Amino acid sequence: MRKIEEKMIKAVLHKKSWSSGNTQVSSKDDKSTVWLHGHKIATINWPQMSIEANDCGWATNTTKSRLNAVLNKLSGVYIYQKRGKWLVSYTDSDIEQPWDGSMTFSASFRHLRGAPC
Repeated sequence: MRKIEEKMIKAVLHKKSWSSGNTQVSSKDDKSTVWLHGHKIATINWPQMSIEANDCGWATNTTKSRLNAVLNKLSGVYIYQKRGKWLVSYTDSDIEQPWDGSMTFSASFRHLRGAPC
């Protein structure tokens, strides 16, 4: 994980607003939102324990990396690319499915090292 993503995850877990370069985190009303180049790529709804992930039409390595930082840390989901197509893999199973650009996942805090504060 890149340094910027480590700081981004720390802000998400502490429900704090944060910004560095092209990446921002905003936290308000029990939700944390990750922005990349002004596009909302992830929203964590803490009471519902859900993560809404969206590539906003930008299927780039940076978008995938930021989404993976959030998804892998909070839900054990991983997006990867195979033959030019994005796929979603689940850590605890053999399930693999196509990424459709916008998906919602359950947050599973058992993937965290330490409490989300």
